[in-house]
Amino acid sequence: MASDTIARVNYFDRQFLRTQDFVDEQSYQIAMRRRHNIAHHRWGIVNGLQLVSEEQNLFVQPGMAIDVFGRELILEDRQLLPPTAFQDKGSEILNAWLAYGTVSSDQAPKGYAGCGNGTGMSYYRVQEQPQLRLEPPDPAFPDPRDPKGVLAGDISFDASRTPPDDPQRFWPVFLGKITRDLTNKQQPITIDPSGRPYVGLVGGSVIAPSGSAKLQIGSEVATDNNRFALLIRDEKFEFHPKLTIDKDGVTEIQGRTTVHGDVKLTRGAVEFGAGTVTAPQPWRIYRNQSTLGSGSLQTIQNELRIEMAAGTAGSNQVVIGHWSAQDNKFKPCLTIDDQCNVTVHGNLVVEGRIVSSGGVVPGSLSPEARAVVTSALMTGLGSAGVSVQRMDPRSSPPGAAPSAAGPLSDAALQTLTANLHQPDQLQRFVSIVRTAGGSNLVENLRAALHEE
Repeated sequence: MASDTIARVNYFDRQFLRTQDFVDEQSYQIAMRRRHNIAHHRWGIVNGLQLVSEEQNLFVQPGMAIDVFGRELILEDRQLLPPTAFQDKGSEILNAWLAYGTVSSDQAPKGYAGCGNGTGMSYYRVQEQPQLRLEPPDPAFPDPRDPKGVLAGDISFDASRTPPDDPQRFWPVFLGKITRDLTNKQQPITIDPSGRPYVGLVGGSVIAPSGSAKLQIGSEVATDNNRFALLIRDEKFEFHPKLTIDKDGVTEIQGRTTVHGDVKLTRGAVEFGAGTVTAPQPWRIYRNQSTLGSGSLQTIQNELRIEMAAGTAGSNQVVIGHWSAQDNKFKPCLTIDDQCNVTVHGNLVVEGRIVSSGGVVPGSLSPEARAVVTSALMTGLGSAGVSVQRMDPRSSPPGAAPSAAGPLSDAALQTLTANLHQPDQLQRFVSIVRTAGGSNLVENLRAALHEE
């Protein structure tokens, strides 16, 4: 029969069984098991088979591997590698491989050997014993899953073909790289396990025994862009994706997600989708989208919110700061508490304009103008009279140093003039000038304004 034909022995009563029938029975079972090994799994190391160095001796630990033909490579006992391997191969770097092999055993007792047209086989058993090989690395074959010495026709071997039993059909499994450096007295032997191929599962999905969760690998239908997905079944017994990775590598997570640890972004950015929030979202950073106005005047307003929980007397705060290596502690730069109090821990530098209910103030302010603006923003221009008095050296008590030196800047004067357009503020200013500046200041202002 053809080598790739799948056929099993058909038994019936009074059948005459030949040696070939038993051989075919065994071959069928072996081939189907090996087909399973490479159809449902990827070939490679199953467990064990580590390379170890002890007192300048090299060993391979017991373990199991599957080669590309589905043949089991089982090393039952720890095996010593030849101590002269480096000299024998003429290289200080060797790759270790494990390949399928067989050994005949259990000779037939005298008088029970083959007779007639027997093939001369006089042993009862075939032991499957994998063979260890040590070879210098070949730069032409850098991939351990594409080893040297494999027949060209076996490169694309799959489970549709009948797996061979002949050890001459060679396909070794890589165990690791061994390097010897005799100049290193402390560690003359180093072992590099990188590149060891391991077995894997082949399939489109994994379903939990309970049926409540499903892992999708690949796409099940042509219209499905997902290549990986974790699905959870709802109360209607329908699966819904909760974590997906599509064909472009985009990852999406559905539902609430808690991360116990740091989240690090090496590239890209954090993006917030638009939404409308009607309920509290304490200790969240989110984007809120709301509609303002109606009809032709309707506009969409977007806000990026940092929302803290509501507390009592400012017990909750959002703090921006830095870690001080000198003091070994966190130092705040800007603090906003849940009572809407804003504290700047340091200098406030304005590049632009300050816009308040009292008007627009240029951002490049002198120290004197900053005093007026701060007072006006906090308590209104009415209480800013204290700052005006302080800016006038003549208002200082006798013998005391002026509280502010130097002439007023243009920005300070513009700030003051902008606020005097309000009648109530003008009256307050007139009162301050009369009491703080005296008759000389009044006359100077009158002359400057060309008043008689």
